[in-house]
Amino acid sequence: MWYSDAVNSFFPGRTVKRFDVLTFVDASQAAALAGRAVRGPGWWFASGATVSAPSLIAASAARAGSRLSWRRGLGVERLERSGDAWRAIDAQGGTIAEAPLVVLANASDAARLAPSARLRVSRVRGQVTYLPTDPARVLDIVVSGSGYVAPRPGGGHCIGATYHHDDANEDVRASDHRENLERAQSMLPGFAAGLDAGALDGWTGFRTTVPDRLPVIGPSQEEGLAFATGLGSRGLLWGPLGAEVLAAALCGEPLPLPRDLAGAISPRRFLS
Repeated sequence: MWYSDAVNSFFPGRTVKRFDVLTFVDASQAAALAGRAVRGPGWWFASGATVSAPSLIAASAARAGSRLSWRRGLGVERLERSGDAWRAIDAQGGTIAEAPLVVLANASDAARLAPSARLRVSRVRGQVTYLPTDPARVLDIVVSGSGYVAPRPGGGHCIGATYHHDDANEDVRASDHRENLERAQSMLPGFAAGLDAGALDGWTGFRTTVPDRLPVIGPSQEEGLAFATGLGSRGLLWGPLGAEVLAAALCGEPLPLPRDLAGAISPRRFLS
């Protein structure tokens, strides 16, 4: 747990009620923190931060060192059991890799490779919008609510994100940019004023969601097969804890979660 003087430093002479992790601020306090008009009151995470996913992946891979072997650009057509091992088979019937343990951490495609698990996962399209640097759009903190506005390391901001079921289109669309601009405007009045949705850049990706909004993490009913998927929009939050849960379960160590919570995210819940 941590406590921070960040809020009170903005309001000399005033004492803001504190909590272990976050602090409630009224609209005027929130505006002072953001440096501009905001929609209303909210919760201030004084030690909150953004994470660069590519940097995090690179650092994790570097820490693994020689224990990690990369095989890129290969498509797995199916998995098959052979003795005490699993084989990853390509479209031509060749063996890509073989191991006694397979962890499917391949988003919604995990359901295709392990149909016996009866996973109930969906692929949900999301698009973010990149705003160019502009002195009129100064914002050094992340603001979130109905969406989010986050500073980008190289300048400008990232806003998002759309949430579309049953939409496999990978193109970056102006219509989605307009949705994101509306979200930003609703949280930060005037922040996205005058921007042309058709002239903006962005990025499109796909979340893997589950009807009960919980991830799918843990061993399956089949020996040597486990899952780490269904993290939805909370991959960076679920990922580290999920990795600990999965490692403990596979190694026969005490779980970092109570048994009922570990069961709530287990892939075996779909079999009942």
